[in-house]
Amino acid sequence: MKTVFDYEDYKHYLKDWIANQPKGGRGIKSTFAEAARCQTAFISQVLHGKAHLNLDQAQAMSQVMSHSSESFHFFILLIQLKRAGTPKLRDYFSEQIQFIREERLMIKNRIRVKQAFSQEDQATYYSNWLYAAVHIAVTCRALQTIDALAKYFRLPVKKITRTVEFLASVGLIKATNQGSLQIGEARIHLGGDSPFVSKNHSNWRLRALQSLERERTPELHYSSVITVSRADVRRIKDLLIDSVEKTNGLVAASPEEELWCLALDFFEVD
Repeated sequence: MKTVFDYEDYKHYLKDWIANQPKGGRGIKSTFAEAARCQTAFISQVLHGKAHLNLDQAQAMSQVMSHSSESFHFFILLIQLKRAGTPKLRDYFSEQIQFIREERLMIKNRIRVKQAFSQEDQATYYSNWLYAAVHIAVTCRALQTIDALAKYFRLPVKKITRTVEFLASVGLIKATNQGSLQIGEARIHLGGDSPFVSKNHSNWRLRALQSLERERTPELHYSSVITVSRADVRRIKDLLIDSVEKTNGLVAASPEEELWCLALDFFEVD
């Protein structure tokens, strides 16, 4: 999926962005015009004619497009490049654009895939929920760029970039020639005897507690203190394990569209 960083012409970027919106972008021009405080006809002239956005209009439209600060900055540079009236000024903005592109490529250039996971690698991966979240999130087509991940998790681009760099360095994700992120060949498994088991579970239990505050209808949280026979403890555990196995089979065949967390708690209270 293309991002603003893949374009030389901001008008081409805007046209493609609109075309990729729901219903083919119907009504987006009016939304842009309202945000930029101009006529819808002017937006059409920008897209298909010689008119150009000024910086105030660009900033307003960028908010509609939910740009990160980095994407907004690059968007502005593309506009300034088109508006530049002299070759010297065009060269200046071209150099700024190229510099940003080269910086973004440094992530890929710094990657040296490791063949095995050291204790240090595992400690990093399980130190924070974000590593596993980003690792799995890139299986969704809509979350295969750093900007998309930053917007989705509502976190700074720099934080997502550092997370991506680590995951790529150990082979858990990889960058394609087109610049998108995909799941890598490496696999990581947390054994029951790992010293990181409790940290991994606590990371996701804390996220589960945070999700309770959102009160979203599709989510499910269940807690119940019960008394049962010793024989039924085993039966309940078998039922839960069977449910997990069936769920894993369903997940394997399910298209990657949304990121969810599955956590089960069933233990003796003492």
